[in-house]
Amino acid sequence: METNITRQYISSEVRFYTIADLAKMLGWGEPTVQKLFNDPKFPAADFGKQKVVEAHALIDYFSTRHSKESGRCSGGGSTEMAWTYQHPYHT
Repeated sequence: METNITRQYISSEVRFYTIADLAKMLGWGEPTVQKLFNDPKFPAADFGKQKVVEAHALIDYFSTRHSKESGRCSGGGSTEMAWTYQHPYHT
């Protein structure tokens, strides 16, 4: 049995968040949040010279799981490389 759930938000106020706002709220660095805003799947919009995201769109975005595309995080420092390292005393 398939159930469709529709989320509806009722608010008398429209609130937008900037990159700096999200960095402060989430405890992430601004470059990390900038990458999020540049992701085509993220619901960001340009408002003058700033990128913003509407609060309800942000809630919807973080309510669903998003996976990284293959090849996007390649190179040194990836978690795959870190987990394949074995300490010399543990063979």
